[in-house]
Formats: sequence, structure tokens, C-alpha cells
Amino acid sequence: MIDIKFRIRNIDEKKFEDLRFITMIYDDKGIEVFTDDGDILENYELNQYTGEKDVKGNEIYVGDIFRYKYDADKISTGIIKLGKRKDYISNSSKEIGFYVDWDNCLLRKDLGYWAEITDIQGNVYDNPELLGDDVNV
Repeated sequence: MIDIKFRIRNIDEKKFEDLRFITMIYDDKGIEVFTDDGDILENYELNQYTGEKDVKGNEIYVGDIFRYKYDADKISTGIIKLGKRKDYISNSSKEIGFYVDWDNCLLRKDLGYWAEITDIQGNVYDNPELLGDDVNV
């Protein structure tokens, strides 16, 4: 069983909030996020913990970035995502879950495989320079 964890990105302040000072309420309005002083955090993004850790022991969240050197001189960038992933052989969406969405190459997408051989290089918020122009966040 994996831990159900999230990190909350405050889009306006461009930082991750300290969860010790955040309250989340789920009701008929959806998810409402409150700061410690009672203010509603309106412009935020939730990133779910995948249940995996990278080779350095860091928890992997949706939005984290892997980089992988293949061939002699090529580097591919992958973003951790949650959803349906496409099988390149059949071009159909077969599996739902956490996966690595690699840019312009046909590397395997299963997160468990990559968590054992590489480490997080950053995330899509703090390290956009790691993403190429053609990467979909």
C-alpha cells in the first residue's frame, strides 16, 4: 500500500507550500485549500506522490523531471504524469497510472523501471529550462 501524499504548488507565489500550515477540504465545491491564517489558496496545483522513490531515495511526485542519456550523445527529458499512457506499438491507451512521458524518443514509460536507475533532476515549476520547447506539461 502506498502513502497518499500531495505537495501543493502556490502558483502566484511560485513556491511549494509547507503542508503543516495547509488545510484541504473536499466537499461539493471540490477541493478548497486554506492557509494557516485562514486565507483561501485559489491558484494552486496539487501534485500526487507516486509511491516510488528515485535511486537517491527522493519521493517522486507528478510534475517531477527525469533526464536520461541514451546512445552516445542524446539526452531525453521525461515528466512524471498520471493518466492513460499510450503504447507506441499499438498506439492505444492501455494502462492508467503513473508514468514517465519522455520527449521525442521511444523509451519505455513505466515509472517503476526508471525509479530504480535514475534520479529526479527537478520539476516543471522550478526547472522549466530542463524542458524543451516541444514538451507538453
